Amino acid sequence: MTIAEQLSEALQRKLERQQALAKELVHLDEELAASALNVFENAAGAAEWLTNVQPILGTEMTPVEFSKTSQGKAACIQALGRLDHGVFG
Repeated sequence: MTIAEQLSEALQRKLERQQALAKELVHLDEELAASALNVFENAAGAAEWLTNVQPILGTEMTPVEFSKTSQGKAACIQALGRLDHGVFG
């Protein structure tokens, strides 16, 4: 497999994962969705944060994935609050 083919395959996998996460956003908890929208002030920024791994959460899961448990949801909302107040670490 050429390098270009490897890059293309990697991008395709990423796009497939993003599409799956986008479908999950429809079922996202309203409190978490509102918190993300409040912090980022636009849907695109909120969706970007919610569908990508965030080091502030200390997990390899995206906020969408992590928020499926009550503890994960609470951690996501707390992280958004910290970001909103300029606390990044």
